[in-house]
Amino acid sequence: MALYPIDRDPGPWQQFVKRTDVKNLSLNEQKSQFLKEQLQFQDFLTRQSIMNRQYQDYISNQVNGGGEDITNGVEQISFSTNAYNTITGFTANIFYKFIEPVVVEIGGGVPTVGIINNQDGAGATTPIVFTYNDALSEGPVVGFSYTQAAAAGNNGAVAASTLAVGTNFVTAPAAITQPTKLTSGSFTTTGIVKGAGYTIAPDTLAQNAILTVVTSTDADDSTANLAITSITPTTEGFGALPGDVITFAAGALGTGFLKNADSVTDISALVGGGGTLKTGAGTLTATKNFTSVTAGGSQTGTGGSVTIVSDNAGAITSVTVNSVGANYVTGNVLTISATELASTTARADGLANVDMANGATTLTVTLTAAEVEASVGGAFTIAAAQLTPDVLTTAGTGISENGGAIYDAGTDPADQLNLDYSALAAVNKAAFPA
Repeated sequence: MALYPIDRDPGPWQQFVKRTDVKNLSLNEQKSQFLKEQLQFQDFLTRQSIMNRQYQDYISNQVNGGGEDITNGVEQISFSTNAYNTITGFTANIFYKFIEPVVVEIGGGVPTVGIINNQDGAGATTPIVFTYNDALSEGPVVGFSYTQAAAAGNNGAVAASTLAVGTNFVTAPAAITQPTKLTSGSFTTTGIVKGAGYTIAPDTLAQNAILTVVTSTDADDSTANLAITSITPTTEGFGALPGDVITFAAGALGTGFLKNADSVTDISALVGGGGTLKTGAGTLTATKNFTSVTAGGSQTGTGGSVTIVSDNAGAITSVTVNSVGANYVTGNVLTISATELASTTARADGLANVDMANGATTLTVTLTAAEVEASVGGAFTIAAAQLTPDVLTTAGTGISENGGAIYDAGTDPADQLNLDYSALAAVNKAAFPA
């Protein structure tokens, strides 16, 4: 035989010599190449014939000798396509398709398959046992069924009731009721717990979620664009139902912010520099940030600013809240330094600034309860599609004959059929909260 078999027939001599890789060779070289390829092709055919004969002999020996039936086995698995509704109940079917027809004997017991439940939706049980169903089985297909009764609390063996960590409940299909009061700009509130930070109605939670909420307002803190932009559990909860409404308590989405556009002229004072602002330039208007917080029960407030108007004698005409900030408390003394008053750098909010400082003059605002507010309102309705469900999977599972028998049609029931399907890709099916 030739040393290197090939699977291409060189064909008739007349066609061979016309090949682009042959036609430029000398006649002796062409003859040599033609003979070589003929031998190589014959070698290929011989080897194929030997392999086919060996395979047929092996199959014959296996069948006649009563060994494992290697020609049959599970080739496909599929779940029924109906919804696995965890509240109203459902019947789930799973189908195992063999390569060739099989027979199922149940005289000694009914075959089952234990399907793994990942319990991400807080289902109570794993595995979920599917039982052989003769009505679903024919030829090479063997069907198994599992029926789950209605569970009004979404808490059956298979469930879909989890408020999962990282799920954003503001994404579609969200139903959000926006707050009527919020703090300035983008604000994140963490550690919101049931009872103190929110209520849920109806209260079905078996484990309470802890939430993180991000809110935002428009540039001037008006009520037109108050928005909850993100709601994500940092600790999962479960036992929820579609349609449950979570309502945030007053102050849950931020506290200690100044009343939007409120006049604080009567609680403002000029300190140092003769108690006046710069004069001689007519009326001056500028928006200034608070640069320090003193007094009061805590001094963690940030983000507040006011718009100051002075007359041409340097006296304050008005001081009005521009940015509401957060975390201020009654009794805080908010100070705008002389340096800030003198700043002419353009503000990020686009409002014009002028140099109002008169030497060492600072401006202070001493907060009363009337100027400090907290969030009001905010709620969302949980949609079915936002609840994380249990997922059933064939990964790591197997068929149990359970005293019965599944065997290749036309063979002795004692001949063991290969029921292993671990080489197949796992098949998954998610439940749904309905």
